[in-house]
Amino acid sequence: SNRDNGVGSDDIYGFLQTKALDFNCYSNITGIVKDKKTEALLAEAQLSIINNQGEIIANGISDGNGAFNLKAKCDENLADIKGNKTNYKEQQLALNASNKNDIIILLESNISEAKAGEDLTIKLNLAPIYFDFDKSYIRKDAKAVLSNVLDYMKQYPNAKIQVRSHTDSRANDSYNTKLSQRRAQATY
Repeated sequence: SNRDNGVGSDDIYGFLQTKALDFNCYSNITGIVKDKKTEALLAEAQLSIINNQGEIIANGISDGNGAFNLKAKCDENLADIKGNKTNYKEQQLALNASNKNDIIILLESNISEAKAGEDLTIKLNLAPIYFDFDKSYIRKDAKAVLSNVLDYMKQYPNAKIQVRSHTDSRANDSYNTKLSQRRAQATY
């Protein structure tokens, strides 16, 4: 190459191949996952492509907008796409050459509406939300738990949910009360 910033006027470059090149043809299978009742987009839904022999040939997860893009070999005989998510019933749709793009998978919730006074933590099998010492921001692990609550609230928009928070007893009562309030507000 005789590009600018080379060592001389004409330079010779090489590369080291670290893995085998994949010359297979792949087909994209795209779509979105929604809640059947509310049509809310569902993030983190598990998706699987199944061939005619019943084998899973591709897996993926829907993104934050409920969208997915899976790849299958062009010569595979596609049979079905399966979608599932925690607290939802599994849905399976037939696939063929003409319906590989813009697929809409509608998942039906298997969670019924909570009765007044019922503990949503138990009903949705939620893990506790923890905060770092002396902090009130929502950690990444807590966001995953709260996304289940948001999904529930989208299904049941008239639900009233009480948020509570607490602290340990290392600081004085006044400080701990304020920290607890910041944590509850961040959760809200």
